Amino acid sequence: TKDEQDIVIDLVAQLEALNPTEEPASHCQGEWDLCYSSTQFFRSSPFFQSIRIAVGDENKEIAENGFDLHDQATVGSRVGRVRQIVTSTQLISEVDLRVGMLPGIPLTSAKGTVVTSASLDV
Repeated sequence: TKDEQDIVIDLVAQLEALNPTEEPASHCQGEWDLCYSSTQFFRSSPFFQSIRIAVGDENKEIAENGFDLHDQATVGSRVGRVRQIVTSTQLISEVDLRVGMLPGIPLTSAKGTVVTSASLDV
C-alpha cells in the first residue's frame, strides 16, 4: 500500500542518516540484490537511467510515458532476481525475466537475463 511504501522510504532515510561512512557511494563495490524498489525493478538498470538523463528533467513526462508503455507491454512477464554489480569503474545490471507467458498454455514462455552496463565515475 502507499502507507507501507511511505514507511519503508522513511526507514531507509533514517538508515542513510545513521551511515557513518563518508561518501558512501564511493564504497559500495560488490554484488547487490535488489530486494525492494519504490518503482518497477527494470527502472534500476543503466539503460533506463540513461533514458532519464537523455530526456532531462524538463522532459521527464516523456520518459515516464515510455516507461509506463514498457511496463504495460511486459505485463505478462515475471521478474526474477535483480542484481547489480558495482566496481570502481562500472555498473552492471542483471534482471532475470520470464516473458511471453500465456496462462494455461504450456511452452509459451522464454526466460533469460537482461544485462546492461554503464561506466561509473564516482
